[in-house]
Amino acid sequence: MNPLFDWLDTHMILLAHVNAISWPQALLALALVLAIVALARGFYEPGQLDVTQHRLSAGNNATQNTDSALSHDPVRVALFSDLHADSLRIRPQELVAALREHPVDCMVFLGDLASEDGKSARAIPFMEVVSTEARTTGTPFFAVLGNHDGLMARQVLSELGIPVLDNQSRTWTTSTGVRVQLIGLPDPASQKPDPALFSGRQDPADIRVVLAHNPDAILGLPEGSGDFFLGGHFHGGQVFAPFQLEFRLLRSDRLPRMGIWKGPFRMNGYHGYITRGLGCVWLPVRFFSKPEFSLLELDKRGPAL
Repeated sequence: MNPLFDWLDTHMILLAHVNAISWPQALLALALVLAIVALARGFYEPGQLDVTQHRLSAGNNATQNTDSALSHDPVRVALFSDLHADSLRIRPQELVAALREHPVDCMVFLGDLASEDGKSARAIPFMEVVSTEARTTGTPFFAVLGNHDGLMARQVLSELGIPVLDNQSRTWTTSTGVRVQLIGLPDPASQKPDPALFSGRQDPADIRVVLAHNPDAILGLPEGSGDFFLGGHFHGGQVFAPFQLEFRLLRSDRLPRMGIWKGPFRMNGYHGYITRGLGCVWLPVRFFSKPEFSLLELDKRGPAL
């Protein structure tokens, strides 16, 4: 048989099948394809680390000492949170590689070693690699507890030599002579910040940085009582949904309802940053919210970049 007729017969059959599909069937098929693509991306993203870099400026805060603020370099902070080691797909060596390429003055972990406190030991291999790098380079490494953390998480962090700032502060000096005060807050659902941490200012510092797992904690802080605020907890939404449906239907957190759930923001006289975290909660998927390791420059001199 002539090859041309063979080709025509084949394509006429396909055309007949296409013409036989109704619009509802076509839309259903398209929706199915899109759902498969979205699901594939959702399972792909948790393994794709996004190393972000930002400069935050608190140059206009009333808390700054002008002479001191103009005399020192920005403080470089490595920030990560929400490990959820029981569903984590990021390797600690990825963080170490970023740290070696971009050395920092300190590291902070903002809570949630695992999705349940009883599973906190699963975070040991990951945190051991990161804390060893911090010790090797002489980089201070601090942590606060998350809403999924408890006594076991505290013990894990303590045994790894990572101080937990739970309604406590710690002041230390960078290699360039900048005095930094870190203030660690508890989860706002279980405990309120200690007012003594924000009154009197007994401990002089060039820069004051408040750390909290749940960024909603900033809503209870005195106006202008610090310079920078760092938080996690929201996972950047984890699974993008239009009209912030995740926060409106599944969570009671307040800041997302005000349009604040990731990245830089300003509130109560603070310049803040909310990191998207590394792991997943509920389901091991992310959608348009890659795991984030944040490298920040905290600057009281110039404009934000």
